[in-house]
Amino acid sequence: MKTELEIFRNGREFILEIVNKLSNDQLNEVPEGFTGNIIWHLGHMVVTHRGLVYQLGGHRSGMEKEFLLKYVRGAKPEEKTSDEEIEFIKRRLIEQADEFETDLEAAAFPDEYREFKTMTGYTIKDKAGAIAFSNFHQATHVGYILCLRRLVE
Repeated sequence: MKTELEIFRNGREFILEIVNKLSNDQLNEVPEGFTGNIIWHLGHMVVTHRGLVYQLGGHRSGMEKEFLLKYVRGAKPEEKTSDEEIEFIKRRLIEQADEFETDLEAAAFPDEYREFKTMTGYTIKDKAGAIAFSNFHQATHVGYILCLRRLVE
């Protein structure tokens, strides 16, 4: 799982390097023809990683329900995200990588997971599938963010 963790952490560090160069207004901007903005995608990455890797394995979300509902699949930004929440999301991106590493080393994840069929048709059944799909999901949203960045700069 060392490689999977390195990919996860690298993706988080890469995207933070990019978004830290943007203003909070740029992070909140929803370009014409889009339903989301950069900060929504970052929050969604935080929520989804926790759901896929932790909750499907029987752990609690560890996040407030209001936060979860703002960033789950199908949600969209309804209002400007505050500066405080933007900083929280950015911190969580790296904190999650640290927690993930600690939890992998402590063998905190069960081998069996509650089965979950993703919208791409892949069914998560175990720890390896949850971690691999979390990385795939993260990469997808990094792509969205890179596209949105070009439109808000």
